[in-house]
Amino acid sequence: MRTTLALLLALLLAACTAAPPPAPVRGGSAALPGPLPSGVTFRPPPPEAAAAPDFTVPLTDGAKVTASALWKDRPLVVVFFSSWCAKCGSEQAKLTELATTYQDKVVFLGVAARDTEADLRGYLDKHQVPYPVGLDDQQQTIGRGYALAEPPLLAVVAPGGVLIKGLTSANAVGDALRQLVG
Repeated sequence: MRTTLALLLALLLAACTAAPPPAPVRGGSAALPGPLPSGVTFRPPPPEAAAAPDFTVPLTDGAKVTASALWKDRPLVVVFFSSWCAKCGSEQAKLTELATTYQDKVVFLGVAARDTEADLRGYLDKHQVPYPVGLDDQQQTIGRGYALAEPPLLAVVAPGGVLIKGLTSANAVGDALRQLVG
């Protein structure tokens, strides 16, 4: 009887002290959208639009994501930013609003440049960035593919990988998405 009580007490104490599961890493793969909702349609991109450069980037949780997998069946907005960029910070609230409004219809993907992991995590937490984010390499290979001179740059890519626009404001991204999403 005492052994049973001692065992029950030990199990109760163990259950009370068990650590909760870790929260998902902000900017990681848990922020990728779910399946495309049925009935969502997109207008075709302009015929003169060029193909968007494909790339693979490691997200903040270490998972890798490839742009062409994201734009396969829905638009992709690539948000090129840096934690030290004042305009990036001022545009982030509107980008967060757009990412929430178009959740599961449009993929937003952040690509940070010339940042440390600590500065990037600080930015993501401060601005409550809701979408996946990766860090470009030291040579800024991804940014160079999109002709990034200085952040911010916001690239809107139509389903299938056609680069519609490169923009510098979240309001312009909102206008482009309203034209694209049926």
